[in-house]
Amino acid sequence: MGNENNDLDRLHEIMSKAEEKSHDAYTQLKATQKARKDLKRSILEKQKERRKTDESIITIKNEELDELDGLNDRIDHLNDEICKTKK
Repeated sequence: MGNENNDLDRLHEIMSKAEEKSHDAYTQLKATQKARKDLKRSILEKQKERRKTDESIITIKNEELDELDGLNDRIDHLNDEICKTKK
């Protein structure tokens, strides 16, 4: 009977350690999932910021192009005036 008690105690100890390791693994899994979710959120936020920056750059470039078009129109108008006065 002493052997059976030792075997049961040993089995209980093994099961207890297995349960503890299982709990640790579950905790690590949840921590990993949270870290992955946080990283994904961070990446999406950075992409959103980059998109805003890209849109700002495009807006500035378009404004510069509009300004250049206006200057070109003014130059064309002045050239026309010069040609008229030469005639």
